Amino acid sequence: MIETLNDTFFVQNVNFATFLKANGTKGNILDYIITDSSDRISFIEPRAPLGNINQGHIMMKWTYKIEELQSKNHRISSFNYRKADYISMNSVFESTNWGLKFRDLDVNQMYENFLGEYHKVVEKYVPVKINTIGRVKPNWLNRDIKKLIDKKNKSWLKCRKTKFSNRKMVKQYDETKKLCFKEIKKAVRRYERNLAKHCKSNPKSIYAYMNKKSKVRDSITALKINDKIVTDRLEIAKSFNLYFKSVFTRQEIGDPPAFSLRTDKIFKINPFKSV
Repeated sequence: MIETLNDTFFVQNVNFATFLKANGTKGNILDYIITDSSDRISFIEPRAPLGNINQGHIMMKWTYKIEELQSKNHRISSFNYRKADYISMNSVFESTNWGLKFRDLDVNQMYENFLGEYHKVVEKYVPVKINTIGRVKPNWLNRDIKKLIDKKNKSWLKCRKTKFSNRKMVKQYDETKKLCFKEIKKAVRRYERNLAKHCKSNPKSIYAYMNKKSKVRDSITALKINDKIVTDRLEIAKSFNLYFKSVFTRQEIGDPPAFSLRTDKIFKINPFKSV
């Protein structure tokens, strides 16, 4: 059965015994949780057996990830550095007394202080642009198929205006729709065949195509910390931050090391002048 599931691209997610024998020992895996992807199930926990306490099927508790609905179009704001006022930005940075701002601070505090000043300058002198991102165009879509899809949509609108009473228009729409679906299938097969042909020389392309076709994104939805299951995203992020923070060497608070001045020349960059 497991081989059949693998051949049909299904996944069996239970990896522990689900039946408790009379003597208290665990039996075989008799209960399955079958999904189309292993990313659908984030956590499976065995519970008490059904019926008799010493014998029976074990209850299971799991978290099932449902596909998130995303809007077709969404906006992303970003800074437009091409139109930034670099002259004013350089003037602000040069007039800032960094020695006074960094006094009695360690390296991390200096870095945080500098980032704060930098973000203030960026927000003041760099304009914001808004990009509208729509549905991603499939790689198999070419100009001919795009024209055929537009023709099908226009034909459908004409039929809708006549409430599908004009048989000639309806027949024309059906023919265009069948031809459109046929050409789309050919284009998809042609593109997938080309991916399979070059999968060894260009494996990234086939993995990117598989990720696009996947309905569920692989993400950390649950974390086990001290025998406790954490599902809150903020708590998971804090746990990772604490763990990574424990790896770094803690610097003693004090003055930063002094570096000898190797040159007295200052190099200024003019962003409006090509080198």
